[in-house]
Amino acid sequence: MLHFVFNSLVVGAFVCHNAEEGEWVLQIPYFPPFQEPKDFTHDRVREMVLAGLLDHKASESENMRGIEVLSIKPWTMAATVAQSFFVGDSKRIIL
Repeated sequence: MLHFVFNSLVVGAFVCHNAEEGEWVLQIPYFPPFQEPKDFTHDRVREMVLAGLLDHKASESENMRGIEVLSIKPWTMAATVAQSFFVGDSKRIIL
């Protein structure tokens, strides 16, 4: 499940990794050289998550205590293309 967010405080995509456990990931664009990893502190990322969920800056009275930021990690999207889409001589196509 995907939920895209675009407001004045955050742009990103919430991705559900485990609905039963309530585990979601917020993918946030990163623009070097204008940003550095140190710009994404635990508190800043938590603010971004709340802004994505609430669509405005969260005040202390709106603190969503059940939301935890477990980790903050960079990642880069990549792709590969198979040498062949056939399995042996069976003419089955693998997609």
